[in-house]
Amino acid sequence: MIEIRDKDGAVLHTADADTLRRADLSGADLRWADLRWADLSGADLRWADLR
Repeated sequence: MIEIRDKDGAVLHTADADTLRRADLSGADLRWADLRWADLSGADLRWADLR
């Protein structure tokens, strides 16, 4: 399972990699998420922290 958190540490999404395809991840903190197998082709990544 992948936990996507916002900048304050609150969990926005908990899902397997396949269900993130069309997720709204704007503003999400993705620094520690393991996204190697995730399909994010339709996901909204505006303002996501990808450092």
